[in-house]
Amino acid sequence: MVLKLSDLKTDVHNDWCPGCGDFGIEAGLKMALTELPIDINKLVLFSGIGCSGKIVHFTNASGVHTLHGRVLPFAQGAKLANPDLEVIAIGGDGDGLGIGVGHFVHAGRRNIDMTYIIHDNGVYGLTKGQASPTLHLGMQTKSLPMPNINTNVDPIMLALASGFTFIARTYAYNTKHLKETVKKAGAQRLRPSRYTPTMPYIQRHQHKRMVRWRGPDRPGYKEADTTSVRAGRHGLRWKDNSDDERG
Repeated sequence: MVLKLSDLKTDVHNDWCPGCGDFGIEAGLKMALTELPIDINKLVLFSGIGCSGKIVHFTNASGVHTLHGRVLPFAQGAKLANPDLEVIAIGGDGDGLGIGVGHFVHAGRRNIDMTYIIHDNGVYGLTKGQASPTLHLGMQTKSLPMPNINTNVDPIMLALASGFTFIARTYAYNTKHLKETVKKAGAQRLRPSRYTPTMPYIQRHQHKRMVRWRGPDRPGYKEADTTSVRAGRHGLRWKDNSDDERG
C-alpha cells in the first residue's frame, strides 16, 4: 500500500506557536515517510519532553511520548526487543544534549539501527526560552537576565566523536532539503546488513532571527563576561589577573 500524507494525519489539535519551525520538521518528516519503503505498521516514533515531543501525537503511527532526556533508552530498548521495528527517536536540543547527553553519547557508541532527529533552536522553547546547551556564547534571549556565559555544545562534532555513522544538518524552513535529508538517513538504515544509527540535526530558528543571533552586529548584542566566572557550588571566583589566586 502506498502511504499518503493524509494517512499520517491525526485529529489531535496542534498547539505549536504560529511560525514555529516544528511545523516544517513535521512536514518534512511525513513527506519522507511517504517516499521511503517503510511499513507503517512497523514504524514506531519515540519522543522526549518539550515542544518537539508532541510530534508523536500529530503523526498517525505507533508512538511513545517518553520522559525528559530518556527518549534514546526507550527507542533503543524497543529496537533491541523487536529488531523488525523501524524506530525513529525525536527530541529537542535541551532534551537530548542537556539532561540526555549521556544517552546521546552511548547511543552513538552502541551503533543500534535506528534514527535520531534533534530539533535545535538554542533554547528551552516550552518553558519560554532559557538557554539550552546549544545556545552560543554571548547570545541573550528574552528570558536571560544577561548574555549566555557558556560556550555551546556542537551536536555535529559530538555525534561524530560518539560514533554515529550518518550525521547531517538541515533547516526547518527548507522542507524539501529536510525531507531529502531524512530520506537519506532512512536509506542508510534500510540497506541490508548495515547497522547505522543516524542523526539528522535540524535547526529551527527563523532565518532572520538566526542571522541576527550569529554575531555582534545584531541590535542589543552584548558580549558575555567570560573573564569573571563563578565556579559551581564552591563559589570560586577569578579574573584575568596574574596576581589572582586560582583555586
